[in-house]
Amino acid sequence: VDFVYDYIDDRFFYDENEEIITFTTYTEIIRANLDSNEYTVNGEANNMDYEIIKTIDGQVCLSLDVITDNVPLDINYFENPNRMTIDKYNEEKTVGEINIGKSFVRVGPTIKRFIATDISDGDVVTIYEEREGQEKNENWYYVQTEEGYLGYIPKKDVENVRTEENTNEEYVVEERVSKVERDTPVNLVWHQMNSVPVNDPNLTNAQGVNVLSPTWFTLVDSDGTISSRASKSYVQWAHNNGIEVWALIDNGFMYTNNQGETRDYVTNTYESLSSTQKREYMINQLLDYAIEYNLDGINIDFEYLRAEDGKYFVQFMRELSVVMYNEGITLSVDTYVPSPWTSFYRRDVLGEVADYVIVMAYDEYHGASETSGSVASIDFVEKAIADTVEMVPNDKVIQALPFYTRIWEEEQGVEDAGVSVILTPGMSSSEDIVEEKGAEKVWDDVTKQYYAEYEENDMIYKVWLEDERSIEEKMKIYQKYEIAGVAGWQLGLQSNGIYDVINEYLE
Repeated sequence: VDFVYDYIDDRFFYDENEEIITFTTYTEIIRANLDSNEYTVNGEANNMDYEIIKTIDGQVCLSLDVITDNVPLDINYFENPNRMTIDKYNEEKTVGEINIGKSFVRVGPTIKRFIATDISDGDVVTIYEEREGQEKNENWYYVQTEEGYLGYIPKKDVENVRTEENTNEEYVVEERVSKVERDTPVNLVWHQMNSVPVNDPNLTNAQGVNVLSPTWFTLVDSDGTISSRASKSYVQWAHNNGIEVWALIDNGFMYTNNQGETRDYVTNTYESLSSTQKREYMINQLLDYAIEYNLDGINIDFEYLRAEDGKYFVQFMRELSVVMYNEGITLSVDTYVPSPWTSFYRRDVLGEVADYVIVMAYDEYHGASETSGSVASIDFVEKAIADTVEMVPNDKVIQALPFYTRIWEEEQGVEDAGVSVILTPGMSSSEDIVEEKGAEKVWDDVTKQYYAEYEENDMIYKVWLEDERSIEEKMKIYQKYEIAGVAGWQLGLQSNGIYDVINEYLE
């Protein structure tokens, strides 16, 4: 099972603690227990003539028939020694032909190493990489022969190197077609509610919003329990005004109660996501909430994940997507700006299984930053979108906009004194502070924002403002990459004219 997950198809996901294998398509969740002939498809029990997954000589092994029923593989068997080659159909590979009467595939890139097999003129090899030989001026290819032998062959013995695709017309690549038809771009705004639900949002300064995402659901323990602050009257109000509701669920990373207590969201997240039964429990709760409150969508906002959480989060999204897709409920997921240390979010997979991937294109300089700077400079934002559309179809990408800034405090005349954030105000509040302090706003053409600073009590205060002009620059990025829409964080922090700018670009 480890080999299958790592090299063939990571949709075969094995839970070694609960001894359950799960395979997901776009419409089905298929599960089987270790050493059992029974399996389920979307919860419905079925039986096989043999054990789908069983232990052989201490190794947990998956039936090859089950794999080939679901994955387009070209498999060949050979004897003396016993070996097997596995190639995926519909994938490109580099091949070349032997151009001399006879050559040898060796176990190392030198004629001094043992011969694995011989190979003749016209034989075709798959080329994996080129390596410099141990002898001077000699280069080698690392190859696989048609009979499954791996080894090294002199580069000079190979000609007609080309890229080919191993095709099989019997296999049709399944594509996920959205069940939700949209004829207008997404214009979403998050509505933060920490405790008491609001029954009707104030959209006076947010005209044109067509999706509300209230922060209603939270993972509260390590058993996968989800709390709710949902309101039926809120949904009814939204629907009466032609607005969809995509309720947000977070993993407790921003939870603080009235007594200042927080939850261990790190443990809760890992324990809940790494268990097949707990993932199923979470998904069933979300489905029940979606039906009970007549929700149009679910927005997943799991932040501060660790690398070890990554594969479990991706599996959760795969399984959740099946349930939401079958019910016609829009599934969106919030992601950080792409970076090497967040690659475990697997944006390529999220782009396959979710309806929308929302890029939180802000917090370039965040509350824990060691230097002061913009929340979302223009180059930072554009790189976030450009990098995301490399992995996610552009018609699934939503660009998140900041309706806030940060005011930084620095001690004057002290080298390496450090910085701190004293406020994180919304647009209008930050303008009021700048005006009250008598600071001059200067347009910064690098960040595409107004910058202001002022001094008090031997301290200097810096702020990069978000306003109509800076948001328009960000909307030009939305327009350039022809993505699905925008999302604002958060409702109530925007200034009066912001949605005039946003709507102009979304029309």
